[in-house]
Amino acid sequence: MESDQTDDVEVEMDQVADAGSQWLAILLLVSWWALLGLLDLMFPKAGSEVLKPLVGPASNASREDAASSVRPCGMVSRADPSFDEQHFLHGAASAYETILHAYAKGDMRTLRLLLSPEVLAAFETAIDERSSRGFEMDITFVCLKEASVTGADVARSVAEISVRLTAQLISVTRSASGVLVDGDPQRIIETSDVWTFSRDLSQGNPQWRLVATDEDDGLKAAS
Repeated sequence: MESDQTDDVEVEMDQVADAGSQWLAILLLVSWWALLGLLDLMFPKAGSEVLKPLVGPASNASREDAASSVRPCGMVSRADPSFDEQHFLHGAASAYETILHAYAKGDMRTLRLLLSPEVLAAFETAIDERSSRGFEMDITFVCLKEASVTGADVARSVAEISVRLTAQLISVTRSASGVLVDGDPQRIIETSDVWTFSRDLSQGNPQWRLVATDEDDGLKAAS
């Protein structure tokens, strides 16, 4: 992350959606990732309310170990005590919306900040194919219905967290002359994807990057 992106952050995360510039939104988003480990706890740890009670007597240490093993992000929390799952999910949700908009606009400058080289290459191929046909894509983000951790792992200081992201949106593709070739501007669709974010915990840069995408339930008409 560039130093000027961390020195000038004095705004709340919810201003990202209201920013008039896509690039300004990315600057704020990347800075949000940098602040994940520094913010005061604003929410209870995700998953703590569904932990199964321990059977029989147990020490405080064993209770903490058991709870950590039940939480999907337990391994990440043990490797990085500053990690907070709720703050991470807020960042992942914002990244999801921002990346979708950047993909629709063919904004490679934005995508390079948030994607791993492998994912970036796949996105670039799809964008180039769309551009070669003279098509233009537009996405209207309606709402995010779910952002939940489905799995997490830490290997050799590299943490990976998979997040199920379910959203409602309007997606249309038009030809260069404005003719509708895909989608419906009057139809809200629901998409459910599992995105995996990665970060090297041994590095000073706290930025998470998207390293894998997987369509969960596909696109379907929103009820």
